[in-house]
Amino acid sequence: MIDAGLGVCLATDFNPGTSPSANIPLLLSLACTQMKMLPEEAFNAITVNGACAMEVENIYGSIAIGKMASLIITQEIPSFAYLPYSFGENHIKQVIVKEAYLLSFTKLCMRNSDYVPMKKVNPPVKKVNCDGH
Repeated sequence: MIDAGLGVCLATDFNPGTSPSANIPLLLSLACTQMKMLPEEAFNAITVNGACAMEVENIYGSIAIGKMASLIITQEIPSFAYLPYSFGENHIKQVIVKEAYLLSFTKLCMRNSDYVPMKKVNPPVKKVNCDGH
């Protein structure tokens, strides 16, 4: 599907009956090891492609100026591709959920506070637009 240019989405379908896990690191690991997705493809599938599927890509799904900054900040890791292959370890240093807008790639505007400096964030290598291009 990815090779055909289609946007692929991944989700946990978390519910207590048939899918009692909301474990995103496990989902990423399964996508890369069992579905043979590249780490960039798997991350896009749970972020920007998921936002496109829910028609909220103008607000969520990617790190971009003016979007809600729902994101994680990790401990130091060797590379971006390391995360799906180390799902049993907790690499999360900080979680920011619906608390900030990205004003630039060096500043977050937190609700009810001043600017917070942050390191430059590089987007994933592959980008898939909502129309599949």
